[in-house]
Amino acid sequence: MQERDKEALFAGWMREYTPQVYAVARKMTGNHHDADDIVQNVFVKVWRNMDRFRNESKPGTWIYRISMNESLNYLNRKKRFSWLRFSDFGSEKPGVPEVADEQKTDYSQLEAHFEKAVQSLPEKQKAVFVLRFYEEKSYEEMEEIFGTSVGALKASYHHAVKKIEKMIGGD
Repeated sequence: MQERDKEALFAGWMREYTPQVYAVARKMTGNHHDADDIVQNVFVKVWRNMDRFRNESKPGTWIYRISMNESLNYLNRKKRFSWLRFSDFGSEKPGVPEVADEQKTDYSQLEAHFEKAVQSLPEKQKAVFVLRFYEEKSYEEMEEIFGTSVGALKASYHHAVKKIEKMIGGD
């Protein structure tokens, strides 16, 4: 592929997929700045690996897979530094970001509680929940993204929903 063609294709992918990549990263991290970092990392990886993309799946599926992996890696890196005193940074619990003040005014209390429950899910359950609930991905699309069976994805989603219900008091 010629460099100019590669640049044009990449620019098109960025225009088309940046909003979805940001939305997934935002839901996974609960933080705008972290989501921006993830979006940047995702598209750096997309650029570096464009020559390896073989059209075996849709570009969106490939980019979602990179987004989910980058989000999970980001959260894992963040966990490694959990020995820091997070109270210095405004959050009492590492990995469970607080809802920002400006968001509290935008959300009802139930919505804020729901968001906190989503953020507290184990990372893989959160990833499945985010793609299914917020991004409305089918289990078949997620199977391509995660390389996991539909049955396992359904079970993961079911467990995530039950945990969220329990956390927000919907026993």
